[in-house]
Amino acid sequence: MEMAAILGIFGICLMFTESSSALTVDIPQHVYKISRGDTVTIPCRFTPPKTRDKVEVTWEATPDVSGDPPIHIITYSGPNTMNVRSKYKDRATLIHDIPSGRADLQLQRVTSEDMRVYLCRIKVMNKDEDAVYDKARLVVLESSALTVDIPQNVYKIARGDNVRIPCRFTPPKAGDEVQLRWEAYPDVPGDPAIIILIYSSPTESKVQSKYKGSAMLVHDILSGKVYLQLQRVTRADTRVFL
Repeated sequence: MEMAAILGIFGICLMFTESSSALTVDIPQHVYKISRGDTVTIPCRFTPPKTRDKVEVTWEATPDVSGDPPIHIITYSGPNTMNVRSKYKDRATLIHDIPSGRADLQLQRVTSEDMRVYLCRIKVMNKDEDAVYDKARLVVLESSALTVDIPQNVYKIARGDNVRIPCRFTPPKAGDEVQLRWEAYPDVPGDPAIIILIYSSPTESKVQSKYKGSAMLVHDILSGKVYLQLQRVTRADTRVFL
């Protein structure tokens, strides 16, 4: 019997400061888990607009095929202007209070096809400014799915140091095979995830060339414990990992 582990998610935050736009967007968690067939609400909070400003809200998801455009789910550009992609009609709803900075995506009757990364993109209309977004991954669980947990959502590390991130999952039953991999969000939204390493068996573990010499998997599969160890972290490692 084979079971695939869907790993948890975290962010490594290096100790740097960056300038930011006055408009901010926040999805409180990096990952949301929901059982198949249930209803999930992914919250999105943003800086409330000024009195006369109009806001455009777009929820989109990563495509099925790498390189294809993002899947637009809902676009809101005014109280009487709401476009829902035909595929999501009767399933997707925007729960919003624009003056308060709220634009939540609600998906009903979730299926395995809904397991992807979702972006909440906010733009102040009639202003020459780029849209600002935040994103989160939706994990759809089967009734017999494994449980996976990374104790913290955010890990902070000084540049040049080493970090070991723990991940716990339901230990496999006798005779079960576990496959796992660590990934990272890409630099460009919509691009495929960056694969760091893949574990297929005690004698088969592959580290991608970009991470050779800097990433390794420390594991005790039978106890349900795996660790991603990154050495000599750099600014480029400031990203979300799965």
